[in-house]
Amino acid sequence: MRIKLAAVAMAGAATGTAALKPPPIAMGLGGRCGSPKDSSSITGKPLPTIPGTQSFLNLVEAMEDMQKCWFEHSAGTWPTGIDWTRAVMGAHLAATLRVISKDYTQHGPYDGNIDNVIGRYFGHLISYYFGEDTFALRGQAYDDILWVAMGWLETIQLINEQPAVVTDQGVEEWYGADWRPTFAHRARIFWELGEKGWDTTLCGGGMNWNPKLEPYKNAITNELWISASIGMYHHFPGDNDSSPWRFFDAKSPKQRVLSRQVLPPSDRVFLESAEKGYKWLLESGMRHWEGMRKDLFADGFHIGGRKEGNTKCNLLDPMVYTYNQGVILSGLLGLYTATGKEEYLDEGHGLIRAVIRATGWDIEAQKPIGDISKHGPGRFPPWKGLGRYGILEEECDLPRTCNQDSEAFKGILMHHLGTFCAPNSTLDLSGKIENPNQTEYDRLHGKHQVNCKLYLPWLEHNCKAVLNTRDKYGRFGGWWFPGLLKDTNVRLLYVPPEAIPPNRGVDDYRNNGVPRNSTMWQLEENVHTEERGKNHKRENTWPAPTEGFYISGEAGAPEDPSLWGRGRTLETQGSAIGLLRAHWLVSQIP
Repeated sequence: MRIKLAAVAMAGAATGTAALKPPPIAMGLGGRCGSPKDSSSITGKPLPTIPGTQSFLNLVEAMEDMQKCWFEHSAGTWPTGIDWTRAVMGAHLAATLRVISKDYTQHGPYDGNIDNVIGRYFGHLISYYFGEDTFALRGQAYDDILWVAMGWLETIQLINEQPAVVTDQGVEEWYGADWRPTFAHRARIFWELGEKGWDTTLCGGGMNWNPKLEPYKNAITNELWISASIGMYHHFPGDNDSSPWRFFDAKSPKQRVLSRQVLPPSDRVFLESAEKGYKWLLESGMRHWEGMRKDLFADGFHIGGRKEGNTKCNLLDPMVYTYNQGVILSGLLGLYTATGKEEYLDEGHGLIRAVIRATGWDIEAQKPIGDISKHGPGRFPPWKGLGRYGILEEECDLPRTCNQDSEAFKGILMHHLGTFCAPNSTLDLSGKIENPNQTEYDRLHGKHQVNCKLYLPWLEHNCKAVLNTRDKYGRFGGWWFPGLLKDTNVRLLYVPPEAIPPNRGVDDYRNNGVPRNSTMWQLEENVHTEERGKNHKRENTWPAPTEGFYISGEAGAPEDPSLWGRGRTLETQGSAIGLLRAHWLVSQIP
């Protein structure tokens, strides 16, 4: 079933582009993409005429194409993914279904045919529950473990938001509510597994990344811990199933966190974990490092001199990844709605603005910094830290050295930005705040919405680029900037030195792998760590040089930049979904 939404009288209004004809579907990477002949409508009738309808259509079609091209029903998973990216794709799917069920119906009476759409793709989430390789994930790094908890918390929110059903027997919960305890139990298992990563013997606290390596306290694991913990505080419905830990010795200190027989909803341990985690992250120094940008998160800290007794985080890896600037946003929103403290919203907006500036976008003027034509004919605009000419970018995008991990990063940032800025997100106070001041909260809600609406032109700019990376099968490319140059042969462009991300001598372990036999990493040849992002199938790549170069002279690059590197993949599709969802949500702020 293909979701086709007609009557887009204002199609393209939200993206500034002409209405796009739904692309035909054919065989795609990793699975069957379906056939355009079996198309049908989401409701059997046109959408209401509302601004941004095309934006909604783009999001839903991107979700459908992801499932039709990459999801394998018999396996209950996305076979071309890896464990942690599959968990992220599950979160993207659940989040998009939340948009369909909530934002579509707000413009008109609820149509029962929407249930068929939601039911179909909710069935994919049920299938994925059984297809998820939880046994392997339990032995992986703490960030991989926490992606699982985050994904099922998103699905629990989808269940909680479904309307009740009126039957002859009265009012009943939506059928998917039967799965709430099951999904909650998995979220609990993986949150408790993640809890073991908190360590106070080094750096005064913080989450360790991987117990099989030398200690490394990185941004993503700590941000996931904060966001997962506050997510459990708000959305975990409670669980009295202690399996699979019930036979463990509860007296053993190592099993302490796995010995809880009952874990109630809104347990203070979740809130306290999030607050403690954020305090440590804020004071860690990951955003205040000499010689580099001081408003973005670096990747993390090694601990040098341990043999001499040092326990402080003193060796920073200053690599900057997009997702390190995003996951914390869900945590900050959750901390605000749990405490009512304005500082959490202010921190979130400060980080978003830092990201936008680092893409080369002037948020005051609402346009890219500089004139692309003034850089000279056929020249790439300069690199600004997280992109160029207002478009979000990974450092690995231009040389096309991105591996499977980093292909998912931009979508993760956008997913959490969308969550942070969703309409009425700050109205959902937990009800646990003592002596609430509703007048003050109304003021903060208004201020938050005004700030979030400032990001819409930047999101539109990025949507324009990403939509132009889409192929005839509905699959999106991973490098968004060439989408602005749709009518330009990118192979003929000159890349000047200022357009190349600087080589800072950092360990880009996400794309190049963890250095083996390094004194900082100590990864031995046969040690099993997380399932690593795949580097194979990366064609037409080249090391990022320090001097300018013409792309045409490198590796025989094909005309379509989205075919460079690993090409269009499950992860690049998920990143497009994250952006399109963020754009839609922000566009709906009144």
